[in-house]
Amino acid sequence: MGAGWRWTLLGLILTPPGASRGSPFLCRHVRNGAVIARCSQPEISWWGWRNADDEYLVTSIAKACALNPGVKVPGGIPHNGSSDGSEACDTDFDSSLTACSGVENAGTPQKLLILDARSYTAAVANRAKGGGCECEEYYPNCEVVFMGMANIHSIRNSFQYLRAVCSQVPDPSNWLSALESTKWLQHLSVMLKAAVLVSSAVDREGRPVLVHCSDGWDRTPQIVALAKILLDPYYRTMEGFQVLVESDWLDFGHKFGDRCGHQEKVEDQNEQCPVFLQWLDAVHQLLKQFPCLFEFNEAFLVRNTCANISLSLARCEPRQKGRL
Repeated sequence: MGAGWRWTLLGLILTPPGASRGSPFLCRHVRNGAVIARCSQPEISWWGWRNADDEYLVTSIAKACALNPGVKVPGGIPHNGSSDGSEACDTDFDSSLTACSGVENAGTPQKLLILDARSYTAAVANRAKGGGCECEEYYPNCEVVFMGMANIHSIRNSFQYLRAVCSQVPDPSNWLSALESTKWLQHLSVMLKAAVLVSSAVDREGRPVLVHCSDGWDRTPQIVALAKILLDPYYRTMEGFQVLVESDWLDFGHKFGDRCGHQEKVEDQNEQCPVFLQWLDAVHQLLKQFPCLFEFNEAFLVRNTCANISLSLARCEPRQKGRL
């Protein structure tokens, strides 16, 4: 496959350098020009394959941010340096939850942060399936950080343990230890840590960030969507939250049918995992800590869960009929 495989997988269009291309950027910090982008893992395999186009595209992200940095204009209104308002970024970042001010970009490309949601061991193991991770030697001015988030199988097991604990009559003497043994809160902690790392890099350091896991439709939207909630107050409104779910989860192809067990092969447990529910729990943790910074409450999260899963299944139904 060519370099575009891990980008076109998410609905992006790649064309030769210099031509107009579909942008992998999800949002852009208008005060410093840093962006958040997402994709899936590179195609490395055990043979250590390289792809010049992919390396060029990844390293060009930081260069593009430096060429068109965000600036402060008189009156404190941020501007992205473009004279055409239609090309302005789609989000105006706010630091309500990160509690830090944007940095000024001096024109020198910042080192791109490539955040791999997996552990280094898991990323290397994916080489057996043709995947892998970026090598900093081949991606200049990039830093690769591994978060060590668990895969869908571990999350599924953790959730089953959690349900078992919650279905029992609570015993005050060992309730907290039983909850801890499920590792559900540990998984949430790692997810929140990854989102904070992304938001901090963009808002505090003015660094562009590229997020991916293996396929780019499970752990990747968890991190990116959570980071956007931390950075932009719009996504903490009812309207903005629905826009966020549709753009980062539905439009980017999260497999709601498989993960929720509503597809044809419902007996296949390997594809089932409460990925979206886990992300909602992380949002709930933020909501409990910062209730005044959200326009909605827990009841909205519950309704949103049912509505978006139903919408996803409705979208998948025509595709399923087409395969019959």
